[in-house]
Amino acid sequence: MSINTYLVVGVWLGLFVVLPLLLLAFMKNGKAKSAIFSVLTVLYVGVIVVGIISNLEITKTAVTINFDFSGTVGGKTINWAFENLSSYDIIINLVMLFPLGMYIAYFIRHIRPMNSLLICWYIGFMVGFVLELLQFVLPISRSVQLSDAIFNMISLFMGGFVGTLFTSIATKIYKKEK
Repeated sequence: MSINTYLVVGVWLGLFVVLPLLLLAFMKNGKAKSAIFSVLTVLYVGVIVVGIISNLEITKTAVTINFDFSGTVGGKTINWAFENLSSYDIIINLVMLFPLGMYIAYFIRHIRPMNSLLICWYIGFMVGFVLELLQFVLPISRSVQLSDAIFNMISLFMGGFVGTLFTSIATKIYKKEK
């Protein structure tokens, strides 16, 4: 199956970034907001899991998903260098975990913002490492790259920063209205 990459990124940003930010900014009902965030988080995690277990091929014009698990673990390529990185690969890795950082920041909004960012950084480190480990262990034809883990960590941290910022601004606005 081949899908236009710009369409995938556009839908991704709209559903998992713009919609939650609009909910934070304009929705006042806390229970409904939490329910919607929970549904979006489950949907997001499902999309990430499908992306991990499938053979995902990204080009400038198309995203190809192939569920062929005929590769061998011993034939995996591990790339520890930051050479031959295209700006497109960097953007994809920076966008991928951004929503997760926003969701984490929302669900831990009751703690201090700096602690929230530290938690997002730590979770970003762990998730980036686990994603690359899964790409090595699972019998899919994917290469393991240190750069992907680092950009995933940065992505989750940036999402946590934006989520913390929007959550704290929305909280201050709602307190002033009461």
